[in-house]
Amino acid sequence: MKYLKGIAHVAVLVLSVNGLSAYAQSAIWHRSSLSEYNNTVGKAHQPKGYFLFNHGYADATTFTPSTNWNVNDFTNAGIPFTANNQVLRQVNGYGSTAFQMGDGKAAYFLNSYRSSADPLNEVGLDMLNTDTKIDAAFGGDVNNITNNWSLSPSAQVCLSTVYTMNYWSGESDKAVQSYWSVFLLDTSLNKGFNLTIKLWANREEGKWEGSGGSEIGKYVYTGVWNGARFTTPQVHSNEAILGATATSNALGQNVWFHTCITRQNLANIIAEYNAGLSAADRISTNVDHYQLRGVFNQTEMMKLRWPNTGPGNYNLNARSHVGVTWQSHDIVTLY
Repeated sequence: MKYLKGIAHVAVLVLSVNGLSAYAQSAIWHRSSLSEYNNTVGKAHQPKGYFLFNHGYADATTFTPSTNWNVNDFTNAGIPFTANNQVLRQVNGYGSTAFQMGDGKAAYFLNSYRSSADPLNEVGLDMLNTDTKIDAAFGGDVNNITNNWSLSPSAQVCLSTVYTMNYWSGESDKAVQSYWSVFLLDTSLNKGFNLTIKLWANREEGKWEGSGGSEIGKYVYTGVWNGARFTTPQVHSNEAILGATATSNALGQNVWFHTCITRQNLANIIAEYNAGLSAADRISTNVDHYQLRGVFNQTEMMKLRWPNTGPGNYNLNARSHVGVTWQSHDIVTLY
């Protein structure tokens, strides 16, 4: 089964984990979109709310609750059309960047074009030298104080979601990706770091894993695919959708992703993070020391300007429109 329709598949998370019945295991639930994705009121840049990063203009806290136009026109999310459920960056700019939340679903529409209807859009501003992208996300703190992987020899943190790219268009050099951005804390040294788990990317970039640098420091990256070292995809999960053909074919499809971070996965993540670092910069090699602290459902528009060349030097061929819906999003520790 390549693409799974609808939202009735959340039960998979508790029915089968590595071939075992999750009902025979203990579970700590960290997030359930059915209860958390209800409305946008008061949630800009709040835990489990909506966020905007790397954008060169006022952040998502300045977006306006409004029904001047319907964000569902671009996300096809079916979220209630009320001022409690959507916020717009430009009230009079039909199709400007916007967020929605309701009925257990969360969605955003990203627009990196400038137009007469939306003259203040991303490419119409002098982005900072370090700003080459726009990131929209739902998520944040998972309010967890448990050392998740210390709970048992089989302890694992599992993430699941139904992901839909409903609107996707742009210029010849557009580069967009969606992923889980996971934040882990080494409680023995009070050091946190980021793990990204790729779900969707239009570039032909392959199934790569490794580590790199970002504006928040060193991070480890992987994706949902068989043979990955840093996560373990579960039964019925789709693999990450990568490349122009695959992403085009998946447009409008509800795609089920379900993967877990086992103790061995975490040990591999730690080893990758520590590689090449001094002793002072390394994190603990004991997986019992780690907590899950945050998760974002994130989509990133990249290459919007050329770095280190001064404000205004935009890559106009990277502009695009993107409409994404997330639902049946759950995070649980099984042990």
